[in-house]
Formats: sequence, C-alpha cells, structure tokens
Amino acid sequence: TESNVNIGIRKLRKLIEEDRADVVLGSLHSGIAIGSAPVVQQLKTVYIPTANAQSITGKQGNRWVFRTITNAEMIAQATVSPDLIKEYGKRWAILYADYAWGQSHFENWAPRLKKIGVEITSTIPVPLQTSDFFPHLAKMDRSSTAMLAVFFASDIIGLLKQRRDLGITVPVMG
Repeated sequence: TESNVNIGIRKLRKLIEEDRADVVLGSLHSGIAIGSAPVVQQLKTVYIPTANAQSITGKQGNRWVFRTITNAEMIAQATVSPDLIKEYGKRWAILYADYAWGQSHFENWAPRLKKIGVEITSTIPVPLQTSDFFPHLAKMDRSSTAMLAVFFASDIIGLLKQRRDLGITVPVMG
C-alpha cells in the first residue's frame, strides 16, 4: 500500500473486484483502514485491518469491518491508573502523530489522564514523517513532569534524540 490511502484503496478494490477475494486482511495503516471501510461496505466484503485507530470499528466502522487487535481506547483504559502519577508526576505534555492513529490515542488518553488528576500542560500534534522535532519540542511546557509520546518507532527515535539535545529530561511514556 506504500502507506498511501489512495494506493491502498485501489489495491483493496483490485483484490475484491478482480481477484474475487471474499475476505481481506490488512492494512496496518489507520488512514487506509478508515478509507477502506466504506469500500468493503459497498462491495459487501469482510475486512479485518490490523490498524489501531479507534474510529475503524467505532465511528467509521460497519458490519463488514472486524478488529482482531486492541484499539487506542483499550490501550488507554488498561494503562491509565493513579499509579502513573506516583511514577511520572501530575504535569504531562502530550506529543502525538497528527493522523488517525495518533489522534485516537490522544482522544483516549487525555480524558483518562485528567480523570486521575493529571494536568495536560502541552498538547502538540506533529505531522507525519517529521524529521525535525525541535519546533514541536520547543512548544512543550518545561514545567511538565512527563511526556506521552505517540509515534512509530523511527519517529520516536528522532524525537528522543532531539529531546535530549534540547535538554528535556522528563521521562517519556509511549
């Protein structure tokens, strides 16, 4: 799919219409999975994505889309507890990948963190494929006691290196 929504949907249509697939497994990319939901509904084909965005089986879901893995809500619900405050303090910055997957995590973590007494000091959406995190990290409230970072592996590595270069030493959860 090249992690491209248009290519992913075109290939999904080919699998169903030309190759006559009865069931399609994938995609890992949340944008493609969300875009695929109306297609599989129209073509009445079972679709089992492995993407994590909440809306795939929530707001964007339909009877043809099934989830076999956790979603952002489940992860936040299982992780957020008052014990986090003991370990990370009460003032958190949240930086997240600004697309469906990252947004789902932000939308599910933030209210749960607030409910246990965490103050969200900074909310910073970061565009996909960002390599320069400095402008985003510069927006972070320096009084934060922790950072929730919702990014994929290669992005989180860049974020952590640049965070260190800026002298930001708060623990990172993500």
